[in-house]
Amino acid sequence: LKGHCGRILTTILYLNPEWRDADGGSIRLFEVDPPLQVRGELLPLGNRLLAFWADEVPHEVLPPFKDRFACTFWYLDRDVDPSSVG
Repeated sequence: LKGHCGRILTTILYLNPEWRDADGGSIRLFEVDPPLQVRGELLPLGNRLLAFWADEVPHEVLPPFKDRFACTFWYLDRDVDPSSVG
């Protein structure tokens, strides 16, 4: 996808013991076609490991209602411009 910043594979390890639905902070995954159709949502439960193709799976993180912790790792297909890493 254009503008994917070189990220190919995203992996996220969530570090949130005792996370509840009411705490929010889910990751929402979308279909590419049709656009904006929700594929699924996952809570950031402790020890959950999520992996997806960053250049093929549009996604967003919903607002959490308390501190949320995770380790995110990307497999890159090129050097990344430091200004593009958030």
